[in-house]
Amino acid sequence: MAPPLLPPIPNPAYITIQAESFSRNKRGQHNFVEVSALCGDDPPKITDGYAKWNVIDRPLRQGVTVPAGFNPAQMAISLRLGIWDGRFNHGGWDVSADAAQAVETMVDDLHWMAGGNFEAGPSPIVRVKSLTGRGNNQTFLVPRQYWGVGWVINGGIEWGNSLRHRNGSRLYQEATFTLLGYTSLGGHPPPVKTVLGGGFFKTSPQIRTALGIAASRSSRSPQAYHETLARRILRHPRNNPCHRSRIKLERRSIHWQMPPTGLDVWVPEHNIW
Repeated sequence: MAPPLLPPIPNPAYITIQAESFSRNKRGQHNFVEVSALCGDDPPKITDGYAKWNVIDRPLRQGVTVPAGFNPAQMAISLRLGIWDGRFNHGGWDVSADAAQAVETMVDDLHWMAGGNFEAGPSPIVRVKSLTGRGNNQTFLVPRQYWGVGWVINGGIEWGNSLRHRNGSRLYQEATFTLLGYTSLGGHPPPVKTVLGGGFFKTSPQIRTALGIAASRSSRSPQAYHETLARRILRHPRNNPCHRSRIKLERRSIHWQMPPTGLDVWVPEHNIW
């Protein structure tokens, strides 16, 4: 199907993608890049990240279901790269040469985020937000429990319909891709400030459960990972028993009320996204 002569009126919501490079620049800093584009026809959709189960066969008896962990979260994203907000004093879709240059820059940045520049080192970890066109208030197009989660663009980008300026630069470009939740087992180091070292947390009358500790501001754990971090707190050897006490947490619930008298609970190293 031929692309439309003029792009359709867009969804007023923006998807903002922020990336921080693994490699450092000449000043020893990580490059920070941001792309804000209009949402496509379909809002972001969570496609994976659910529990996996294995069945162990037992002859002549019912099989046993055994948890086999969780898949990393996956989210499908659809974008419209183009200038609609009037930043170059043009109503509707901007078809000026300045707009075309801005769109080409967005295309290059998104291409890099997906690992398109294969000689530039590992593709970056990205964070995604959905915002309204006015006021930049965060919306629920990206489900709330995934706000702030670290992702990588997996499998490249599918470039859809486009509209070009007479100089050949794109004025409008559709793009769809899949985000995969980022986890690490000691491969390439994550960007600076993405990992928080372990440390002790003192319980208080207000925060005295493993889930409360994981969700506290000092732990800086994203909402999607609160329960995961809480269970790691319960299982950690330093909490069985807890420091300077005989309390063991391994068989406790994440909602179990700990003593509110300043119990030292070890919070292991974890991602802060």
